[in-house]
Amino acid sequence: MGEAIYVAEFRSISRGIGALDAMCKRTRFTLLHANPVCIGKYLICAGGDVADVAEAKTAVEIGGGEPPFAACLLTGTHPAILGYFKKESSAAENIPATVGVFETRSAAAGFESLDAALKSAQTELLRVWIGNRLGGKLCWVLGGGTSDIQSAVQAAGKAIPESERAGSQIISAPDSLITKMFIKNLLT
Repeated sequence: MGEAIYVAEFRSISRGIGALDAMCKRTRFTLLHANPVCIGKYLICAGGDVADVAEAKTAVEIGGGEPPFAACLLTGTHPAILGYFKKESSAAENIPATVGVFETRSAAAGFESLDAALKSAQTELLRVWIGNRLGGKLCWVLGGGTSDIQSAVQAAGKAIPESERAGSQIISAPDSLITKMFIKNLLT
């Protein structure tokens, strides 16, 4: 049936933990991320089979209380995203010709943009930073050939509203110190 990701962001930590409990009691899924994020928010990222992840989303919707202020359900998710969080990806051996850095104002928009970017070009997911110490933002880094990175960043920008974009940067021939930072920290 395919795999999916559900991202839900709450303005209240207690509401987010309550929603996570409701999700866990309703269905099975892989918990990719669940933590308080800046400033006093709570972020949940759930992955797995489309039917199970959709059930998790339903649990949040019917659970009562304050709904998430930002949420998305991505079906047919690019395998690199779930692999990254399940720690199945391996560090890149070679320094990519180009890296693309893309930053969004919310995690939900970040995952939407990342999925679009990965599906648009032949790239490698190097790093994802979520929420904490970022003011609730999400930032991802891809590596690959210059034209692929340009296509990926362009697709990411088209996938989300302009108001959700916080910035992007394409770095051609990045210094090895920069790329080693992403590679070294890939699985931490």
